[in-house]
Amino acid sequence: MRILICCPLATGTSKNGRDLGAAFTALGHEVAYVDIDWRLPRFRLLPRAWRPDGWREQDDAAFNRLLLARAQAFRPALFLSVKPLRLFPETLHTLRRAGIRTAGYWIDDPLDFERSCRNAPHFEHYFTNDRGSVARYAERGVAALHLPSAVDLTHFRPLALPQRYPVSFVGTQGAYRQQILARLGEPVHAFGPGWDKARGTAIVPHRPAFGPATARVYNQSLVNLNIHNWQGQGGALNLRLFEVPACGRLLLTDWVDEIGDYFEPGEHLAVWRDEDGLREQLARYRRDPAAAERIGQAGLAHVRAHHHYGVRCQAILQAIGS
Repeated sequence: MRILICCPLATGTSKNGRDLGAAFTALGHEVAYVDIDWRLPRFRLLPRAWRPDGWREQDDAAFNRLLLARAQAFRPALFLSVKPLRLFPETLHTLRRAGIRTAGYWIDDPLDFERSCRNAPHFEHYFTNDRGSVARYAERGVAALHLPSAVDLTHFRPLALPQRYPVSFVGTQGAYRQQILARLGEPVHAFGPGWDKARGTAIVPHRPAFGPATARVYNQSLVNLNIHNWQGQGGALNLRLFEVPACGRLLLTDWVDEIGDYFEPGEHLAVWRDEDGLREQLARYRRDPAAAERIGQAGLAHVRAHHHYGVRCQAILQAIGS
């Protein structure tokens, strides 16, 4: 099958679309891409403050023309858009009239639900990363299906590297995350945009870790911390739930409801529900690194069997009837 995937393509942007494309290719499908962050050259080169009024509308119109031209040349059987912003409803209808099945995948539920609803009704098939959002889509007339995140096993795997970080966190700085890490009372090596703001706390800021650097940090950490951005508003699993176990290392994550659907806490990963529990878990695995190793290895086997992108691609194909 020929599959045209519309998603961000630059390093440091959401990589779900690229990972799905690589998995579809590994399954024998022919994949082409359209960069959803494409800009007209005259707007890409101009600083935003110098761009004329209405530039965004002009740019989006040009992007939609580019996408349709790419589809006409490639002739895909399936158009898949990950985080489908910028698309015009008429563009999606044109693709469907051409006999191309359309599928959208929103990866930022539940917090960004309203933006998703701009285009969700115009897709033939729609997927959400958050099981709890399925009912909300149904209220808007969208028969969305739950599709959790996953991991690319070629990029996230055990590496023969020495341990460098007793406790690490990989992710963008935010007030909620920083407050939790700063109150732990022990150094946490934080990799991601914005952590230089945490100077003067026990947090040790590092440059962002993207691409292969992310897997190296996971592999070199005894305990990999995770703090979801949902802040109690949803149960979706972020990428660290899959990527850290795929490296054979211990993930210590805050509890969200979907964890129990896909993992066995204490066997595949460790969880905390409040800051006291987080401190207790950290102390436990610092005292007993062999226990951290056992959980990391069990998580590795579990993710390799059930949670790589090849499994998610098969779920998409089954949902669209291919």
